[in-house]
This record gives sequence, C-alpha cells and structure tokens, in this order.
Amino acid sequence: MVGDTRQGWAILAAMTIVFVVLLAVCVGSEQAGNPALTKLGADQTAATMQAGGNMEGKETRFGVVNSALWATATTAASNGSVNSMHDSFTPSEAWCRCG
Repeated sequence: MVGDTRQGWAILAAMTIVFVVLLAVCVGSEQAGNPALTKLGADQTAATMQAGGNMEGKETRFGVVNSALWATATTAASNGSVNSMHDSFTPSEAWCRCG
C-alpha cells in the first residue's frame, strides 16, 4: 500500500511493537485483579476452582488472557467482534498505582 517494501516492513514493525506492548499492559492489568475488590477482601488469585484476576464481564470459556488478547486485537483492527465487555476491564491507572 505504501509502494515501498522497506517502508511497509517498517510500518508493520512499528504496529506490531505497539500491539505487543499494549497487549502486555492489558494482560498484566487483568491478571492482577481489581484493586477495589482486593481492598474489600475478595480473593482474586488463580486456583483450581477460579480463574483468578479480573473475571467480571469476561466469557469464562476464554478467561483473562484470551479476553485481553481479544480486546487488544479488536481495538487495533476495529473488527466489531465481542467476547468480553470493554467497560469490564481494569483501568490501567488503577493497575499502575497498585502494581
């Protein structure tokens, strides 16, 4: 699309780096759980009977990591798919203060 193979690879590399960084932030934030629920004494650790992390609004078939991957991919590609609700994800500001 840009007419130059080298420029195309540079754009792809830049987009991939941004995607991977934001995916890492999203996965880390969701696996850490909701700090407000932790303060209330809710157990958000992974165990045999619970997935752990912030599962509110997530499809249990997919879990935290796959939901975070989906959220990052659907935001990057604007594909309109749904497997968890964006408003249910942990805000990165809350994760940064507690992490």
